[in-house]
Amino acid sequence: MSGDKGSERRVHERRLVCVTAEVRPDEDNKQVAVIHDMSVDGVYLHAQAGVTEGESVALTIRFGGAAEGPTVDTRGTTVRVDKLPRERADFWTHGIAIRFDEPLTAIEEEIEALAAKLKKAGVTF
Repeated sequence: MSGDKGSERRVHERRLVCVTAEVRPDEDNKQVAVIHDMSVDGVYLHAQAGVTEGESVALTIRFGGAAEGPTVDTRGTTVRVDKLPRERADFWTHGIAIRFDEPLTAIEEEIEALAAKLKKAGVTF
């Protein structure tokens, strides 16, 4: 998650990953988002429209980049919604922090591998 308040509550260190996700507050409302950073406990992503704080959402996280790539399905609760500043808001207008209902410990290695690849390429927060 992002920000000082979140870092005080965060158990696992967040990692820059830059992968896509589908966020679904309900079956009739879904949108594509880009995950900025994540840990096994949650994500901070950029999306076109905000959801409300406290809202339960379903997520499909796509690790391979391609439509047929590996995915992880999970649920979580929106803990913060930020309107991105104009200088950062191009296609994505909101930052959304989501805490997973259950930690995704099974994908901890994938998170670390993506973060290491970005760090090696010189991409940082």
